[in-house]
Amino acid sequence: MRVTTTFEDQWERGSWDPKLGNDYLVIAHSAARGIAKELGCRDGGGLPEQAAGLPAAP
Repeated sequence: MRVTTTFEDQWERGSWDPKLGNDYLVIAHSAARGIAKELGCRDGGGLPEQAAGLPAAP
């Protein structure tokens, strides 16, 4: 399975859409878990199974 996504550079545009923040987090988390699996890392490379399990940003 292959998923292709396009990220919008909101910083250069000068505006941030908070509605997209969680979507970007889920995509990045899923990609990181996939890479950890491909590399044979134990326990998902230390990442939680769901993006919601990540610690909150300070």
